[in-house]
Amino acid sequence: MWRDWAGGPGVQGVDGRRNAKEEVNRQSLAGPPAGLLPSSAHPHTHITHLFLHSHQGTFGFVDLALDAKTGAHVAVKFLDRGPSVNKAVLREILNHRLCAAHPHIVRFIEVFLTPRHLAIVMEDASGGDMFEWVLSRRVAGPGAKGASEGDARHFFQQLVVGVEFAHELGVANRDIKLENTLLDDAGVAAGAVRLPDVKICDFGYSKNEFVDSRPKSVSGTPDYIAPEVRVKKKDV
Repeated sequence: MWRDWAGGPGVQGVDGRRNAKEEVNRQSLAGPPAGLLPSSAHPHTHITHLFLHSHQGTFGFVDLALDAKTGAHVAVKFLDRGPSVNKAVLREILNHRLCAAHPHIVRFIEVFLTPRHLAIVMEDASGGDMFEWVLSRRVAGPGAKGASEGDARHFFQQLVVGVEFAHELGVANRDIKLENTLLDDAGVAAGAVRLPDVKICDFGYSKNEFVDSRPKSVSGTPDYIAPEVRVKKKDV
């Protein structure tokens, strides 16, 4: 079953890199051949009540939904079935799943199919993205100067910890940017409003050092790509 292949917790433990390599090899053998997907959704999926169309992308869209089993809100990324569901999508699912067990990476939950879409179910990061957060600080009121150094330190430390975790498992996201740095709901801690926590998302451009690891193309968002990548240097 597709869900049995793609669902479940991420790789953890002191032998994370070795386990990650074993997991990649196992899933590469157990997963569906390139271009072949099951014809129906997994019969035990609990996702129901799609009630908010939140984002439209190039190949699909993201909806906010309800997990009827847990009562929690989840984000569901719908990709049109057909040519757009290819090895890159398979790599996205595999790499995201491997990195799912970390508080600063959006939690991967499961994959299921509808007659028209492949759906990737993820944790709902309800606080928006870092780009929106930075803009909100710039227009907060007269004399607003944007995020403070302390705020930036809070977010950057969490971002680095999340990226390091992925790298320890052999996964490079390759599209880290403000728009892909999601935030949870800030809430209140110790009687005061706390800063939101970082949640890294979108492994669509990711690479895994154990599978097809050598990047063969320039990818990512132009405004965020490093200069040496833009000029296509071979040793980066």
